[in-house]
Amino acid sequence: MGEEISLDKSKSWSRSIEDLHQGSTQPFCNTLVRSARQSVLRYGTAPNSKTIKNSRLVSQKDDVHVCIMCLRAIMNYQYGFNLVMSHAHAVNEIALSLNNRNSRTKALVLELLAAVCLVRGGHEIILSAFDNFKEVCKEKHRFEKLMDYFRVEDGNIDFMVACMQFINIVVHSVEDMNFRVHLQYEFTKLGLDDYLEVWRTL
Repeated sequence: MGEEISLDKSKSWSRSIEDLHQGSTQPFCNTLVRSARQSVLRYGTAPNSKTIKNSRLVSQKDDVHVCIMCLRAIMNYQYGFNLVMSHAHAVNEIALSLNNRNSRTKALVLELLAAVCLVRGGHEIILSAFDNFKEVCKEKHRFEKLMDYFRVEDGNIDFMVACMQFINIVVHSVEDMNFRVHLQYEFTKLGLDDYLEVWRTL
């Protein structure tokens, strides 16, 4: 057997990202794959054609939403949170899930990203994830699509609340005042202040 991973529950979530990398020797994806294989071996029942058809239908509609919900459940525990944080691409993929049409999925994504942002070292990971988002989605400015979704989903309270909470955490969770002003200006340049002013006058 390989080296066992011991987890000190007394340590807070404010561990540095370097510590998380050192404390995790088992890749995040491998853990999920192993769990899935164990489930198949445990139950050992072959699905019938109706089950396969239904599972495909669900997969086409809700696969991203289900994945985000699973990640939220995993990240509710420190060990799972550490595994996600130590994975090279996990946060990038979570951020890219904002492209989903389901507004509830987008709200869940923002809740997860806000949680990551509050962890020591997490703010840099979030900004890096949105830099990657900008490159993949061909944005002119970082957070551009997030603000587009914010304007389009103006009737969805859950998403709007999650979006504003995320923006507040991104802007105000840094100690450097100059950097904070810079981040605030990014959102101002994308029209956040003007949009909020319109809502105040309604």
